[in-house]
Amino acid sequence: MSIEDTTYFISKKWQNYFVMSVGIILIAISALVLVGWVFDITFLKSLSPKFASMKINTAVAFCLCGLSLLLLHWSSSVYTRIIIYACAVMIFLIGFISLNEYLFDMNFNIDQLIYSEGVPSKVDPALVRMSCITAFNFITLAVVYICILNKKVKPWVYQLMILIVFFNSLFILIGYWYGVKIIYRNPYFLNAVALHTAFLFLLLSVALLLRQSQCGFTRIFNEDNLGGLTFRRILPYVFLIPMILGDIGIISQTKGYYGPDVSIAIIVIGSIIIFTLVTWKVSLLLEAESKKRAESEDKYNLALKSAQVGTWDWRLDKDVMTWTDEIYDLLGVTREMYDNTYLGFLSFVHLDDREAVDTAARKAINGTGECEVEYRVIHPDRRVHYIKAKGKVYRDSSGEAYRMIGVCWEISAQKAAERALKYAKEKAEEASRIKSKFLTSMNHELRTPLNPIIGFSGTLLMRYPGPLTPEQEKQVMIIQRSAKHLLSLIDNILQIAKIESEKTDLMMEDFSCDEVIGAIIEKFKEEAATKNINLIADFRDKKLCIKTDKSAFIEIMTNLVSNAIKYTEYGGVRIVTNEYFENGKEIVSISVIDTGIGIKKEVQKNIFNVLDCDDASRQIVGSGLGLYLSKSLAELLGGDILLESDLREGSNFTLVLMKNACAKEAEL
Repeated sequence: MSIEDTTYFISKKWQNYFVMSVGIILIAISALVLVGWVFDITFLKSLSPKFASMKINTAVAFCLCGLSLLLLHWSSSVYTRIIIYACAVMIFLIGFISLNEYLFDMNFNIDQLIYSEGVPSKVDPALVRMSCITAFNFITLAVVYICILNKKVKPWVYQLMILIVFFNSLFILIGYWYGVKIIYRNPYFLNAVALHTAFLFLLLSVALLLRQSQCGFTRIFNEDNLGGLTFRRILPYVFLIPMILGDIGIISQTKGYYGPDVSIAIIVIGSIIIFTLVTWKVSLLLEAESKKRAESEDKYNLALKSAQVGTWDWRLDKDVMTWTDEIYDLLGVTREMYDNTYLGFLSFVHLDDREAVDTAARKAINGTGECEVEYRVIHPDRRVHYIKAKGKVYRDSSGEAYRMIGVCWEISAQKAAERALKYAKEKAEEASRIKSKFLTSMNHELRTPLNPIIGFSGTLLMRYPGPLTPEQEKQVMIIQRSAKHLLSLIDNILQIAKIESEKTDLMMEDFSCDEVIGAIIEKFKEEAATKNINLIADFRDKKLCIKTDKSAFIEIMTNLVSNAIKYTEYGGVRIVTNEYFENGKEIVSISVIDTGIGIKKEVQKNIFNVLDCDDASRQIVGSGLGLYLSKSLAELLGGDILLESDLREGSNFTLVLMKNACAKEAEL
């Protein structure tokens, strides 16, 4: 049988139901008893004429106990605590005054206050006075309620008081069970204890114990381990076996089968036999668990050794720290060098890491953090090794830490890989910076050869040197168009290099979107007309103004419009502006919508990547620098470019910016 077997275990949900039910039962039964006294109904007062009756003040005290139990379960507000305190004080006073009535032979008449006029004369004050043991139980329970509300009181303190009430009531119930009147009509009690009084005390004490079953003495009841399972397995036998043997002895004596001496012998022999069987059953349980635990530990140790993971056990109460063999190897020490103390362990840790290790351990012990730390050790060969450790703290019923166990393993290879990755990243970033710096510095050298080509080809086309044949004019136009395209590529490359080297100077200014977009439309109007497509603008707000870098804005929109015309063979290109609020910020969006060939969904995520922007679905192949540059500029301005597209259904590239944007602080 495994420790997970919880046959006698009551879940937290059912414990709560039980506590609530007990509170309701206490109030209901005590209310019925009060009704019985008012209307002189014997059954309600004592269940049977042969039994003692529950007294009036007892019923009132039980009402207060039930109410306090329900309030403890339902709420923890300040007002609820005040009501519970008030109930506890009243319960204490009822028990204390009743006890003093016996001590000083006085009658305070606290039992007669609930009677209606004319009834008190029928009732003997001595008959409605609670017994001494009942008064003592109520005084004890009142103190218990006050202790529960006081968080400074240890749970075991008031649980011990609850157990006293439990065994007092159990003693009375046993007297009723075996018909031994001297137990529940004991002269020392001065008045008999009613059957339902003892029963309610038993229920209330069990409910209070279950309510605090996670700590103190009753913690073992709920623990899902070998101790908890063994306790729950033995507990029923502890109650049932003595009851059964007692019944056998008393019934046999009553029938005249044998005398008291034989009855006692049977009870003794029966107890020995039955408890021997119970012990044997528990031993089998412990043996099975020991075998299973040994197998689990073997598998666990094998796994740890295979992974070169060491375990440690630190007894905080004794300041003794023990290691497995793997830790000695990890730290590079021998058993003779270690004194099994925490300070001895710290002496092997690198001097610069000792404070971090000690801080992590102290935080875990204090409950303010987790014990997870990395530290260095130096082996005898002077090599530095990196170790990672994790620990878990165990606490007693009072919350004090008494033990910490954990594991540690070497992470030197991981640290070396991290250093190599960091070095490679730094080298790549440095190479990127050098590349960007080189391209930026090559600005003049790259432009110089192209300027004469563009200039002289323009001169030839204007026929200043002389007339050209149609074929010559066509060839010169190709030369000029290619040179301008190459110059545009160089400009894009240099602009990207500036952005990557963080040398882009931004000038924030206010300008009209419709004016800038109108100028761009005018620029591409002839190209659109050549392809027989429409190029129009849809200004939702004719006076839409924005504050951002104007040249960057023009660069982005020029690239988006140019691409839209390039990849559209029929239909048109429409530019739509919009203004809206999002998360309390004023946003401007400019969408360039075309009816072109579109982009497949699977390649859209790479469309803005200059190294992976080739779209096999497009019939016209471009460099991809325009979109990459536009995306980079948009992000530099604190915005973004969004894409919506489907193959053969056109594309929608939308530039999104804050209306009064500032460039990203990191870039400035």
